[in-house]
Amino acid sequence: MLSGQLLLKLYVNRNLKNKLTENEFLKQKELEKQLEDQKKLVDEMKRKAEQGLTQRQGEMLELEIESWLRAQFPLDTIEEIKKGARGADCLQIVNTREKHNCGTIYYESKRTKDFQQGWIEKFKADMREKGATIGILVTEAFPKDMERMGQREGVWICSFEEFKGLCFVLRETVITMDKHCFFTGE
Repeated sequence: MLSGQLLLKLYVNRNLKNKLTENEFLKQKELEKQLEDQKKLVDEMKRKAEQGLTQRQGEMLELEIESWLRAQFPLDTIEEIKKGARGADCLQIVNTREKHNCGTIYYESKRTKDFQQGWIEKFKADMREKGATIGILVTEAFPKDMERMGQREGVWICSFEEFKGLCFVLRETVITMDKHCFFTGE
């Protein structure tokens, strides 16, 4: 039979061991929670960084379109639509040596992986609001049934490279339409 002191010592040791195990368990759970919180924070920071990068890339495309239009059509007025303002990216007011404002071409750029059908309706509403003659959506992503430049519901859809040729053709179309309206009185 064990003496009372020995029993007390065993009891205290076992309780101490249980307390250490309990403390270690709680400490481990606390560290796991901190690790999980840090992972969530890293994921959120990655998402925000990617979103910021995509935004900057989109802004660069907008600026490139405006710059290219200004260089190619020095008689035209290229109006930037300020960031945060309602509407597309820029408006090209077509001018000739004979006439100011033959019509307008409205540009919207999208630099995303997937084409969204809703872009067209929003862009058409923006065009109506601005009174634009023609709308061009410059994008890296096309509708599934479109491989290259084309028209969808009255909006031209093209890549940046296609935009460079398309804007010349559509600008001439605006000038021709304006002359036709002048001569026919329509």
